Amino acid sequence: MLQKLTACIQDTHKFGFLSRLYERLWLPIFLLILQGLLTYHFLSRGESFLAQDSMMGSVAIFIKCMFRATLWASLFWWLVALPKSTKIYRGIAALVILLVVIAHLLESFLLSVYGMCFSHPVLLVLAGTNSQEAQEYWNSTFSLLPFIRPCLEIVLASAFSYIVLRMTQRSQRTKQEAQKKRVVAIILYGVSVLLTLVILLIPTPHTYEWVMQFGTAFDQTISPFDRIVWNSIGFIHEKQKIEKAAKEMHQLDLGKLQVSQQNQNTAIVIIIGETLRRDYMHCYGYPLNNTPHLDSLLATGDMIKYTDVISPASNTIESLTKVLTMQQNESSKPWYEYPT
Repeated sequence: MLQKLTACIQDTHKFGFLSRLYERLWLPIFLLILQGLLTYHFLSRGESFLAQDSMMGSVAIFIKCMFRATLWASLFWWLVALPKSTKIYRGIAALVILLVVIAHLLESFLLSVYGMCFSHPVLLVLAGTNSQEAQEYWNSTFSLLPFIRPCLEIVLASAFSYIVLRMTQRSQRTKQEAQKKRVVAIILYGVSVLLTLVILLIPTPHTYEWVMQFGTAFDQTISPFDRIVWNSIGFIHEKQKIEKAAKEMHQLDLGKLQVSQQNQNTAIVIIIGETLRRDYMHCYGYPLNNTPHLDSLLATGDMIKYTDVISPASNTIESLTKVLTMQQNESSKPWYEYPT
């Protein structure tokens, strides 16, 4: 059987794509290593999404994350193997590496500092932050320490991928070695195609249907690129719904209002505050001195420190959608479909 297979692929020019797949195997290896390290970090720090504390639950999540990452690793692998030109190949590979590294640094930072991955609430915070708030955050709390671990992980993945690159690109001394290389390429290519088809046909439609219906995604067992892609899709989809609802509201015909009795003006005061996690505030025991003003007010007795107040969401924007509307956490419809 092996002899028949090698006989069918002796034409190097005809099967140049398979040869390039073998020689560029380092790229999916690089991506999968980073995904594995990020998933391990997630299992130890991702309290926002991690619902299973058992060893079996953690192993199941790790397997699902790696299974999902295989889709992106395969797609990027095929992409860099398409061009015959070395310059085009290097350009595409550099772009893919840049995207992978940025996604890894972003999610590693979020996990280290906030214990969560790139999600719909994170996207809401980024979309609702102005330049002044971003500058204040950068000057007061931003630190490079959370990037040390992901940078070391990138160096480790790069070193291992370089070893794979040297092994796959070394010259074949015999005809049998060249045939063996092409056989390995066919096997790996077939496995990647099979896994990609399984992922695309079974879990992907269900997941994206969930995103388009609810605007959010379950981020527990997916890859960084999935989280970036479908959380962005969900955000855009929800933004379009909100703009449509606001447009319909402006077009409502309220008729002619008649005031039968002139009453005194009624003042309605709505106090809106920032939503914060108290485990990241110094006045509640966080080691970083990031609340000096609140500390001084507490020391003089000019402020009451609440211990039993719970926000409806983990960020200000999402909290306001529940505070200023009739939506609750148990509600099935989005907040903009409830009266304000």
